[in-house]
Amino acid sequence: MTPEILIVGDPAGRRELADMIAACGYGVASCEPRELNRRVRVSSPPAAIVACIADLDPEVMLAGLRRTRAGASIPVLLYGQLGGELRDLADVLDLGADHFIEAPAEPDQLADALAQYVGPPQRSPAPPAGSRRGPSRERVEPRAHQPEREGTGRLRGGDRGEDFARRTDRLDERSSTRERGG
Repeated sequence: MTPEILIVGDPAGRRELADMIAACGYGVASCEPRELNRRVRVSSPPAAIVACIADLDPEVMLAGLRRTRAGASIPVLLYGQLGGELRDLADVLDLGADHFIEAPAEPDQLADALAQYVGPPQRSPAPPAGSRRGPSRERVEPRAHQPEREGTGRLRGGDRGEDFARRTDRLDERSSTRERGG
């Protein structure tokens, strides 16, 4: 069965994102933010959720989702631009999300993130537009984590141990600042 990715956000404004996910070989569904908890409880849970942060409050959405038994185990990838409360990957992880994809996403970046959290698609990805060849029969494997070059502005959550270490260091800094009274 093809893993289904649920896009949470304005469905009309997310057609391009849905097309990119479908081209990676995954099933795609979408829902409005206010429908998410009902959708997760009533239907079979999606393999992952891509939450469009321009269309919702990620903190509220994640808090509601993580309180439910079904929602607690679904990987959530935030999609959008950093800014405001979300300054870096540590802030994304602190909210309870699993990964951040900067918009507009490159197709290979999106495919890598989905493969990391969902696994490879069960069917072959769609051929590129204008291609005369049929779909590839090769199995798509996730790429090994490669740190981004400095200055590219891209954040990746590829190495969960490294992310955890950064997050722990940041929490240690906050604790020591509070202990000193600053």
